[in-house]
Order: sequence, then structure tokens, then C-alpha cells
Amino acid sequence: MGGLRRKLARVDTPAHQNPAGQAFLGTAPAGRWDWRLAMGFVVLSFLGLIAIAPFARMRLAPLPQFVPAYESALWVCDMATALLLLGQFHRSRSPSLLALSGGYLMSSLIIPPHMMAFPGLFAPQGLLGGAGPTIAWLYVLWHIGFPLFVLAHSLVARVETRDGWTVQRPGRAILGVVTAAMAYVALSLWLALRDTAALPTISVNGEYGRLLTTGVAPTMVAISVAALASVWLGRRGSVLDVWLTAVMSAWICDISVSSLLSNTRFDLAWYAGRVYALMAGAFLFGVLLLDLSRLYGRLADALADAKAQNEALVRSREELTRAQRLEAIGQLTGGIAHDFNNILTAVTGCLEMISRKPDDPARVRRLSGNAAAAADRGAQLVRQLLTFSRRQNLNPQVLDANDLLLEMATLARKAVGDAAVLKLDLGQPLDRICVDAGEFQAALLNLLSNARDAMPGGGVVTIRTRNQPAGAKGGPYVVVSVDDTGEGMDAATLARAFEPFFTTKDVGRGTGLGLSQVYGFAESAGGFVDIQSEPGAGSSVALHLPRSLQPLAEVEPPPPPPAPLSRRLRILVVEDDNDVIGATAETLRDAGFEVVTAATGAEALQVLKSGVRVDVLFTDVMMPGGLDGVGLAEAGLKARPDLKVLLTSGYSEAALQEHLHDLPILAKPYHRDELLRRLQGLQRRAETDGGAVSS
Repeated sequence: MGGLRRKLARVDTPAHQNPAGQAFLGTAPAGRWDWRLAMGFVVLSFLGLIAIAPFARMRLAPLPQFVPAYESALWVCDMATALLLLGQFHRSRSPSLLALSGGYLMSSLIIPPHMMAFPGLFAPQGLLGGAGPTIAWLYVLWHIGFPLFVLAHSLVARVETRDGWTVQRPGRAILGVVTAAMAYVALSLWLALRDTAALPTISVNGEYGRLLTTGVAPTMVAISVAALASVWLGRRGSVLDVWLTAVMSAWICDISVSSLLSNTRFDLAWYAGRVYALMAGAFLFGVLLLDLSRLYGRLADALADAKAQNEALVRSREELTRAQRLEAIGQLTGGIAHDFNNILTAVTGCLEMISRKPDDPARVRRLSGNAAAAADRGAQLVRQLLTFSRRQNLNPQVLDANDLLLEMATLARKAVGDAAVLKLDLGQPLDRICVDAGEFQAALLNLLSNARDAMPGGGVVTIRTRNQPAGAKGGPYVVVSVDDTGEGMDAATLARAFEPFFTTKDVGRGTGLGLSQVYGFAESAGGFVDIQSEPGAGSSVALHLPRSLQPLAEVEPPPPPPAPLSRRLRILVVEDDNDVIGATAETLRDAGFEVVTAATGAEALQVLKSGVRVDVLFTDVMMPGGLDGVGLAEAGLKARPDLKVLLTSGYSEAALQEHLHDLPILAKPYHRDELLRRLQGLQRRAETDGGAVSS
């Protein structure tokens, strides 16, 4: 008991709390409950042996059906235990587990012939013949063989623990132990089934001879005790060793009551021995099932942990994305603020100069033109942002890139500055492309601006065009490249070149949207962008645009100024911005319209439901108060079916398309002539439909 107390003091961790490296019974340290439960079975086994001893030879009624029932159950336990141990061996490569699995495999293989040899079960003398001698010697060889495998397991385990011995070829090792178990069973059958002169007689007609009870049986017990002692003295403290102690204790009790205390079949000791045998087979099988359940539980926990970690990773990525967006917004704020402040400075400066001398028509025209040009630059910046985000409607046309480049040559030279030289290397003849001309020119200007900034001391910028046939990346393409002799980019900068809002320029000198706009333009056109650059060797940015087989687009003449309207229209203008509604109302009144205004959708709907005449509803799409422009238009058309509607919005038509319900829209910012032409179109449509715009 002192050794047991030392073990209990040393091993307190339950098996289910073992780390992953101690997942198998052969290496997992036994917990306190493992020791207590196993030792409890040991004590109960020997107490049962002591209690049975005085009544061991009490004759009981023969129950032939008991034999197949108990041996079938024992075969299931032993075979399942062997397979589970082989499975653990295949993962752990432990040779001691292999030896023990061989013992259980041998036990399961010898059970069927032992059952067939049992007298009176399948035949009066048993199917294998020999009656008493055969069945008795099969029992003896069976009960000697299993302890020998356990002894081998214990001895190998000591070497394994000391030297870290593992099996390198588990498949061959499993084949070897299966062969060894089958060979032992075959040898046992050969010995037991030979003529009775080959082995001494130990049983006659179910009565045990003196040789069995005083010679063979003590030898069987001695071998089993040696196996038990070897397992106990190994002191590895594993779950497997603890329960092998209980197994061998029940095994010793089985031999003792069946061979030492019993002298015939079907007495109390004989039945008790079979119960002990079944206990010995069930102990480790039950522990392995519990261990398997524990492993499944750990697998479920691991999957739950992995799911939780994956969810945490997803949350981390979302937080990182939000952080990157915030960083991008910070970079965007600085760059866009710089550009818009310049635009606003130009506009406000021109307006202030006009207000100082409003009586000088030539000066007013010149300054107002400058202010309008600055406002157009602001609108172009917004279009670049929307193009990058793919929320801006494009107007693709079949064009010749060389013609576009020649048209913008003067602007391109201004874009590269006086310190750089611009060269045009235009390939002839060049295939046609289908792109938005304005966005194409904006992309080229962005590339030229980047090239200029990469050459602070001056250099050469070359625009090249060529046809590229179909290749690995598709095609055929028209390639337009901008090459410079500037500083070039390192690998880290090159990898982030198209990243939105990324810029290497000083704060306030750029928005980081130049190359992003180029990338967005190329993608929307069905092509791609390629950059070649090395530090100190300049850069080359090539636009690959798909070739078009359609004819060139005809150049449309500029739209004529709007013609005078045939009648004075009354327009309901709905806008929540005071400055916008004031400017719009003044523009329309100056053009000869009657104007009614409303600041919200609800207020405008009251006007429409009243008796006030309204010919056209001109409303912003995004409105406060719960009723937007589309909802207002639908409600107004229900109240007045002949009402004409024109929407306007600072958002692109593409972004609002699913909400417009086929209603016409005018994009902000718009010019006076464009607004008047749209209203003129509505009036002509009204006159065509019914003669009058409104009653």
C-alpha cells in the first residue's frame, strides 16, 4: 500500500486533462480516479475469490447455453480491444502496445476452436473430438499464452521508456504480430488435437485430474503473477498499466477458481471462473471505449475552439478592414481637401472680384468663366472618385487612341511641366478601342502627372501606342503606355501602387487616387494595367484596352442652345439645401418659368394634393423626413397622372438605378443650358402625349 500511496501522490491529473502529446492510454498518466477504480476492482476480485473458496465445488445445474453466450461476449471484447490497441499503435508507433494487442488478438482467435471443442455444445464429444483432453489443454494454452503477451508488453515498455524505441514500419509490425498470434493458436490446436499420448491427461469426462490442479494450474497462476508483477513494478503510471493490473488480477482469479478450486465442469468455481474471464476481457475494453469517447470529446472541443478562433479571426479581419478604411478616409480627407480648397478658392475669388466691379461686362464674363472652369474641375474630381468605385455611368464610344492623344497633346505637355520633355511614339495603324473619352484622357493625365512627380529634376516622358495580339492574358489589345526616366519604385511601393489612397507624395500634394482611377478605368473598359519599374531606372505604366471591331463613333456636334418654350411652365422645385434651391429657383425664374419651392417631400406632396397648378416636379432624390424624391414622384403621379417628373441627385445614376423606377434623372452638378434642354424635352413629350402639360 505504500507504493500505491506514492503513486497516488505522484499522479493526480485525470486522464481527460492530458495534453495532446499524452492522448493514448500507453502514455497518458493515470488520474486519481483511474487508480481508485482499478484498485477497487482488484480488491473486489480477490475478496470474491476468498468468498467463493469454501463453496467452490458446489455442484450447480449444467447450462450448456452459458458457454456460447459468455465466450461470444468475450470474443467481442477481446477482438474489439485488439483492434482499438492496433489503432492506437498505428498512431503512436509504440511497440509495447503492439505486443499487448497481440495477446488480445490471440485470445480472440482461440475462442472459436475452444467453443467448437466443448463437449455437448455442437456435438457430444465436441466438433474437434478429444472431449476432455482437448478442451482442457486448449484452456491451459490459452491461459498461458495471454500472460506471456502481457509479460512481453511490460518488458518492451521498459525499453521503450528508457530508449524512446518506436516502430518505423507499422504495417509490417502489425502483420508480424497477427502472424505471431495465429501461429500460437495453430500450435495450441496442433498440440491439443494430437493423440492423447502427446500430452498428459488432465481431464476425463469433465473431471479434472490431479495433474491439472497441483501441477499445471499452479504453473498457469505463476506465469500470470509474473506478468502482474512485471506490470506493477514497471511503475510507468499510465492508464493502460493501471487497468492491466485489474485485468491480470481478474485473470489470476479466473485460473485459481477454475483450475485450483474447481474439480469438474458446472460447479460454482467453474461458473465463477468464466465470470472472472469475462471481467478480465471487459475491463480494458471498457476503458478503451471511455478513452475513445474522451478523444471524441476533445475533438469536439478542438473543433469548437477552431470555430471560435475562426470567428475571432473574421472579426479581426473586419476590424482591420475598418481600420484600413479609416486610414484611407484620413488620407482621402487631406488630399481631397487640398484639391477642393483650391477649387473653392478660385470660385470664391472670382465671385468676390465680380461683386467688386459688377458693371464691367468683359471682366464679369472672364471671371465667371474662370469660376465655372474651377467648378468643372471639382465635378471631374468627383467623377474620378465614382469611376474608381465603379458607381459612375460611363459613355463608351469607339475611338482611335492616337486621335485622342493628338487632340490632348497640348494639355499633355502642360501636365508634364517645363522641366520634362514629352515624346509621342504612336504606332500606325492602330486598332480601335471602345472607351469613355473623358475617362481615357483623365487616366492619361494622371499617368503624366505621376511621371512628372517622379522626375523632380526633369527627364523624358514617352507616350507609346501599339497593337498587341491575343496572348496568355487575353486580347487582342491596344496598349497605351507612359514611360518616364524618373526615380522608379521599389518592390514594396510597386505592390501597393494601385491601392486606393496610397501615395508616396508629401501630405497635401496628392490624393492617392491617380493610379486607382487608372486601374478603375481599365477594369471598367474590360482591360488591365501593367507596371514595370525599378529604383533608379524609371517606370512604365501600360494600359491594355480591348480592341473593338465596331466602326468609329461619329463626332456629335455641340447641342444647340435651348429654344424658347411655347408656354410658361410652373415648376415645383424640391430641395433640402437652401443654397441649391435658391440658385435653382433663380435660374428657372431668369429663364421665364414660374417656380414653387418646397424643402421636404411631405411639404411638396401637400402642394401637389392642393389645387395649385404644377406642370413639372423637379426634385432631389435624397430627401429628409422619410419621403425621398422617388416616393414623392410616385405619390405625385397618383394624385396628378399628367404630371411630368425630373429627378436630380449628386449620386450617380448607376448607384441609384434600382430605385429610380425608370424616372428621368439629371446628375449634379448641371449647367443652366442642360437643365433647360431637359425641361424643353419634357414639354415636347407632354405636347406629344396630350397637347398640354397640365390642366
